[in-house]
Amino acid sequence: MPDKISKSVHPKTTRRKSLFKSVIAGANKIDKHCSFCISKGHQECLLSPTNSSRYSECVRLNQSYCDVRGLTSEQLERIAAHHFHLENELEEAEEEHRRTDAKVERLRKQKKM
Repeated sequence: MPDKISKSVHPKTTRRKSLFKSVIAGANKIDKHCSFCISKGHQECLLSPTNSSRYSECVRLNQSYCDVRGLTSEQLERIAAHHFHLENELEEAEEEHRRTDAKVERLRKQKKM
C-alpha cells in the first residue's frame, strides 16, 4: 500500500490554528456570548484578553466577525453614514409621493369639471 502524500497547509490556516491555540492557552470563560455563539447554542465561550478580539469558537470556525467586543468606531461611522443616506432617500421619496398625490388630485378636479 502506498504511503500517504502529505498535503501542504495554507498559511492562513496555520495562522488561524495558531491564534486558536493562543486564545485557548490564555483564555477565560466568559458569561457574555457573541451573536454567532448564541445562534449556534454554544454554552461555553473562551476569550483571551490579549490574543484576540474573537471567541475561541469564532476563531476555530473562521468567523470573520465576532461581536463580543462591540462595534468599532469605523463600524459606527459606517452605520451612521448609511442611516443618513437612507434618511435622505426616504425624504426624497416622500416628497415625490406628495407631488404625485397633488397631481392626481389636480387631475381628478379637472376631470369633474
